Amino acid sequence: MIDHNEAEKIKGILDKSEKVLLTSKQGRIAPGGSLFTPSTIFLTNKRVIIRDPTMLGLRVGTEYYFYRNITGVRVKKGVFSSMVYLTVPGRTEVSRSGGKSLLRWDRMDEAELGALHKHEAEEAANIIRNGMEENLPDQKPKTKESEINQDPLKLLKLRFVKGEITEKDYNKMKKALKK
Repeated sequence: MIDHNEAEKIKGILDKSEKVLLTSKQGRIAPGGSLFTPSTIFLTNKRVIIRDPTMLGLRVGTEYYFYRNITGVRVKKGVFSSMVYLTVPGRTEVSRSGGKSLLRWDRMDEAELGALHKHEAEEAANIIRNGMEENLPDQKPKTKESEINQDPLKLLKLRFVKGEITEKDYNKMKKALKK
């Protein structure tokens, strides 16, 4: 579900082709929530955005995570609310909150989106999974594995990106393929 009043608050940070798919406000009394200024989670077709008002709404921190940087998502259901956990290796977030992360990090690479309504937590996890697989509207489709295997340069680049070969080896092999 999209709360259009909340979505209006982040309009200035959205890309032209970015669309809000879900808004979820943290519960005020649920564990992990905030009584006076709960955070709002926005899921777009490109990223997860967290908007966190503080000082009774006088200051706002914003943080976002692109789906391509998220490697895992899970939901933990509680009695009153649910938690969505994102695995983000290397914590590649972009933070506008003075360098301090808005999310609670249980482990080095797992962030907690807490105090979400149960049905919204499940829906959020599904959107995030689809975003990770690049199956959301206006996302660039993944290159099919068969297409990569047919193009030696693409295969070579994939091996370099995965860390299977060094940059030196990559450049050497690339040069040899172009001859």
